[in-house]
Amino acid sequence: MIPLLALAAALTQSPVAQDPLAAALDRIEALEQRIEALQPQPALIAGPVMAYDSGWIALTKGEETTVTHAVGGDPDRYIVLFDTRSDAHGQHHIGYGGRALDGIDRGYTGAYYYGLDTNVITLRRATDDTFCHEVKVRIVTY
Repeated sequence: MIPLLALAAALTQSPVAQDPLAAALDRIEALEQRIEALQPQPALIAGPVMAYDSGWIALTKGEETTVTHAVGGDPDRYIVLFDTRSDAHGQHHIGYGGRALDGIDRGYTGAYYYGLDTNVITLRRATDDTFCHEVKVRIVTY
């Protein structure tokens, strides 16, 4: 009886002859799955990226400088961080964007930037400023 059980088990495990067309289709499907796995996947965006840092730039009263950041891409996807500092006040935002001193006829203080595009940005210190001896701009992209 044991030899018959072994024969029955062997017969159930032997491969069943497959239609040649079905076998070819199975191989094609397997190849397509392997090719799909090799296709480039879209990059995952990890979050905001620090794309540019000018470092501290010393400006005299009324001076402006245009710096090349060459970030490229879409400026609508920039976050611009603009900082100022002085020995007396450390890093600060006194006069951020510029401000009139007790009315327009008394002068302007502070610092600001303008002219931002995909390649450059202009940094300016106001003509009567006493607070913003240095400026720094950083650009974060997302």
